[in-house]
Amino acid sequence: KQLDCTDNIWTKDDLKDLCSDEDFRTWLSVQENNDKFLKFLLDKGYLEDFIEEDIFLEEDGSLYTADELYYDVDEYLDDLQAFKDKIPVLSHNTRNFFSNNEQWADVVDGEFKTFDSDKWVDDILLSTQNIEETKERLKDIKTSILFYKFLSGNVQYCDRYLSLPFFADDDTVREGFEDGFVFFSSERGKLLFSEKWLSEVSASFLSDKYLPETIEYFRSNFGVRDFSDEIVVKD
Repeated sequence: KQLDCTDNIWTKDDLKDLCSDEDFRTWLSVQENNDKFLKFLLDKGYLEDFIEEDIFLEEDGSLYTADELYYDVDEYLDDLQAFKDKIPVLSHNTRNFFSNNEQWADVVDGEFKTFDSDKWVDDILLSTQNIEETKERLKDIKTSILFYKFLSGNVQYCDRYLSLPFFADDDTVREGFEDGFVFFSSERGKLLFSEKWLSEVSASFLSDKYLPETIEYFRSNFGVRDFSDEIVVKD
């Protein structure tokens, strides 16, 4: 469908009406077209009035309003690929297109969502709506390793994290850190806890696949300990 403007005067209201036209929205979902339309609005001085219209392109090709999209979360995405659908972000190509445009920067300043790591984990991933899905995704070893790496570098600890699953060093999933002792991997510990006299004691040994930068986070916050005979005797 062609949209010929040569013989028409398009008012701001006409353009807003156009934004709800399905054919136009299909056209707008193409990156190059989206760039052109946003640039047109910017040049006309209209963009500020269209901030609440769902005309901004997400990485997956969907259209959103500005306040539904994060502007830049690139530094976190390598660790959070398994949760990408929970991080709607303005298309990287859109950001590149306007990267040196001061007028764009002035108009969109404060209009897009700012990524707050703590709030995103606590309010999105651990929300009532998403918590069970989050736990299921964490039962993939790669997702688990990268997610706890992300926590250790970007998020303040919260007791709710104790209910999240983790991997033991036999590659099985443990449902959380609250049920019994959790130790760092230890052949001596596993041998001892295989003895019949300790069979009633719940003990897990954390996978050694977790990254070094994550270890202190587990130690400081999750109560994961180095195994010792003394712990068996005293605790």
